[in-house]
Amino acid sequence: MADKEQTLTGLAEKYNGIVKTIMIMYKSLIAILCLMCLLGSCKKDEKFSEISVCESSDPMQQVKWLKEMVESHEVLCIVSLYEYKGSLLVDVYPTISSCLFCHFYTCEGERYDFGPDGLDSNGLVKIATIWPKEE
Repeated sequence: MADKEQTLTGLAEKYNGIVKTIMIMYKSLIAILCLMCLLGSCKKDEKFSEISVCESSDPMQQVKWLKEMVESHEVLCIVSLYEYKGSLLVDVYPTISSCLFCHFYTCEGERYDFGPDGLDSNGLVKIATIWPKEE
């Protein structure tokens, strides 16, 4: 009987050690993910790149709807400039959704949707990423 108790005690100690190791790894992963989110998030005080957007060299301050949209995102976001059939379109999307919820906007703030329920994306050409500023 004593041998069984020692075996069970040994297994319990081994199990506890494994659980502790997994918990440390899990906490480390959470900490790394939080750090990545903080380092990669949109910074509202950064300047856009030198690309003119909607006839503005400083669209974050001068294009009201774009400024409000970027400021409303509380998660990581990217703003890109596209050309579509001769028109410039601005894409603002949270990076956590990739382009699952992509919406494109004219310089006046009119929304364009592409995909199965929207416009054909053939001819949609990315010009540049303008937020965050590419180095």
